[in-house]
Amino acid sequence: MTLLNKLLFSLLLCLFWPTASLALENDSTAPIKVSADKAEFQQAKGSAIYTGNVYLQQGSIEIRADKMELIADQGVLKEAYVFGGSEDKQRALLKQKNEDGSWTEGQAEQIHIEQASGDIELKGNARLDDGNSTIKGPLIHYNSRQQTVEAQSDGDNSDRVEMIFKPAATE
Repeated sequence: MTLLNKLLFSLLLCLFWPTASLALENDSTAPIKVSADKAEFQQAKGSAIYTGNVYLQQGSIEIRADKMELIADQGVLKEAYVFGGSEDKQRALLKQKNEDGSWTEGQAEQIHIEQASGDIELKGNARLDDGNSTIKGPLIHYNSRQQTVEAQSDGDNSDRVEMIFKPAATE
């Protein structure tokens, strides 16, 4: 993608990606609940690895995956690595309720979340949907705090970025 195309794409996202869909502020202070078929803890690394039917909930945030690694520092969550199933390239699911009551939902074969910055990377058959707009592609970078989205193709024409904007309802 040329520099001009990247600039135009970024401008389109700023114009059309809704900024009203802000995450609930109290989600980050809610307790984190995790359930899975298996859990493994490595206290020295500050990591916990969950496998098999993984479900995480923190406030309105929900994650469903086949495998997830949480990395913490002194009891504070820093990062999460989330993986879908290996069979048929199943996708992991991340969703969060917005202040307006709608949901933002992301799906990908791999999801990487950095708690402090709000950066979320969806990689492999990625999809991000806020109910009004949908972005699909091999790689999507989303910042939940700044409400920015960047999607990239895989370099060849087989997996390009696709954006779907739903028209606003008229009265």
